[in-house]
Amino acid sequence: MPSRSRSRALRPAPSLTARRTLRGGSDHARACPRQRTRPVFAPDPPRQRQAWRTTVAPRALLAPVAHAAVGGGRAAITSRPAPTPPVDPTPPPRGQLMLPGFAPVAAVRRIAAPMSGVREVLAAYPDIPASELCRHAKRLGKSAELLVDSLLMRLGERSYPAEEHEAFDRLLWLPGGPPLRVQIKARHRRTGDLWVFSVTKGYGRSPEGVRPYGDDEFDLLALVVLPEGVVKFAARGAAHHRIHQREIAALRASPRGSLDAALGALGLGGAVPRRPASAAA
Repeated sequence: MPSRSRSRALRPAPSLTARRTLRGGSDHARACPRQRTRPVFAPDPPRQRQAWRTTVAPRALLAPVAHAAVGGGRAAITSRPAPTPPVDPTPPPRGQLMLPGFAPVAAVRRIAAPMSGVREVLAAYPDIPASELCRHAKRLGKSAELLVDSLLMRLGERSYPAEEHEAFDRLLWLPGGPPLRVQIKARHRRTGDLWVFSVTKGYGRSPEGVRPYGDDEFDLLALVVLPEGVVKFAARGAAHHRIHQREIAALRASPRGSLDAALGALGLGGAVPRRPASAAA
């Protein structure tokens, strides 16, 4: 077995790069020292813990740097500022700060275009096609409700509109008793000499279809012959009502007669107003 000095003499001589590394590294290595990282599983010595935290920090926490120049054996490092995100130039109202891209969008009001040809079609009412009656059913129904309001106001009664989803259209406020629920039905054409009214709700194309009213959904019925401009009041009960053409003159001459008769049929004869002696004469 050769001795240690002999084995060292027989070892091949290191290269020039290896010798420079052993002596302290090359000029480029001394000018630009590389950071050496230790394995994660290796414990940090107490002396090098602070240096490890400052030199081997995660790249995400370090500000971007650039090597500007190398001189005097040291690398001159200059920091550059991080780019700032764009900010909405228009501040939101009331001083509330908003994130970019989350600014409120101004609401656009849409104005519905008027229905074309309404005046020309309804100028010939009631002599208009059935399709036009269906097309303007809501407008004509509103006209019938206003006619009832006008009549009740002329008779000194107080009526109030109900919500659209209710089974009745008006509330008739009578003194000394509960209000009456009034259902309004209109008719635009007559069959022979009769104005026939079907007391039903809904329409054929709806999911529930046409169905009768319940026994306790309204109290008083107002039948409107819209082309003649007259109203006949009736108590609830029958599913169909008829008004003969010869009754139109009497309904126009005495508009309160049918209302008093309907109140008497409901047992509310005490709500019928007493006329003065001069008016009765």
